[in-house]
Amino acid sequence: MTTAIESVRERSEEIQSGASCAERTDGKCRPPAFFPDNPMIDTAIAQGDLFLLIAEDVPVGYTKRTDESLQLVPGDTVGARHCLIAGSPCDVFDPPGFGPEYEELMGPFLVTTGSVEVAHPTHANVMIPGGTTVECRYQKTWDAEQRRERRTRD
Repeated sequence: MTTAIESVRERSEEIQSGASCAERTDGKCRPPAFFPDNPMIDTAIAQGDLFLLIAEDVPVGYTKRTDESLQLVPGDTVGARHCLIAGSPCDVFDPPGFGPEYEELMGPFLVTTGSVEVAHPTHANVMIPGGTTVECRYQKTWDAEQRRERRTRD
């Protein structure tokens, strides 16, 4: 049985080696999804539960990420392994409180200076053109707001 970490490591090695979908024989890879050149604001591509939306600017209160983390979704499950490819030409800006226990629906913003690729071990990669600002937004079935509402009702 392959663990989540082994799966991510294998996929990362494939990406690093330049393995394309045509070279894979396991049937798990899909061709990457591309944003159009000069995308309009709110143009979006879903990569599983992560939505990547073209945005106008980084919101006030977000801070530029200073560590080397490439992960865009908090957590350590396979589903949370939405990651930038190492060396991607972009800056990542995190919302207040972003970290392992973060449960809000708005995630980091990316400001690209060149073409950027977002990879995931079970979803097609997403290609983002340079010169764009992208919002990462999450789809959750049970977010922090819903949990608070449930406690209030109980």
